[in-house]
Amino acid sequence: MVARKPPLSPFRALYGGCVLPKLIIAASNSAIILHLRESELHYEEGHLNALSLIMAEQADRAFLSVDLVISSVIRGMALEGVTDVASFDTKMASYTTYLSLREKLSGVPQLDAITVLNRQGRMVNFLRSWPIPDLDASDRIYFKILRDSPGRDGT
Repeated sequence: MVARKPPLSPFRALYGGCVLPKLIIAASNSAIILHLRESELHYEEGHLNALSLIMAEQADRAFLSVDLVISSVIRGMALEGVTDVASFDTKMASYTTYLSLREKLSGVPQLDAITVLNRQGRMVNFLRSWPIPDLDASDRIYFKILRDSPGRDGT
């Protein structure tokens, strides 16, 4: 005689009938949540890329305006006849140069001050106050880097 399996009890069938849909719903919810997460991550990545591009362009414009001020100062020095160290120290230390630099600074809000240093690191002009304070910047890191950088001609 062959042994027969007992029939499924009604509780087992009910249990199986309840658990299986719950597992299907949980799996489909997990898949939907993962898809939404990936979709949101891709959207935010694109948004951050666009934002970083905008910020880079804004920073470039800010530095461009600072560069224009510095270039106009250099052009003004050439027009004033600054050709050597002595004429640089004399002309750039004048009150007229201070007023001219102050005027250039007023149109550029990202610049707080302009400091003019000579080759030895001594302050020649300073836009935060007049008369200029006696300051030696030759021991400052930024001055040493600019002074010692290869390929720099001092301008």
